[in-house]
Amino acid sequence: MSESQFVAPLDVFSLVKTTGTILGRRSHRVCPPLYETRAQAEAALLRLRAANGGTDTYDVWKHSAYIEPARWMSDVVMADGTIVRSNP
Repeated sequence: MSESQFVAPLDVFSLVKTTGTILGRRSHRVCPPLYETRAQAEAALLRLRAANGGTDTYDVWKHSAYIEPARWMSDVVMADGTIVRSNP
């Protein structure tokens, strides 16, 4: 089966960078890729925090698609390591 034949999951997890202050205006930016499991995203979060020294605020968010097949704007890393390419 080629990468283009894999189906993206309906639920994915991502790393989201938050900027701004609690009292002021805040913005959030999804950091690609997306992950099939929360455990994958949390492992990526630990690597990111170690690499940037904790200077930025990141968290793991869950996203759900409500149409089938799911279409995500970023690649999805599946639990087995395969990648489902985005199909914008």
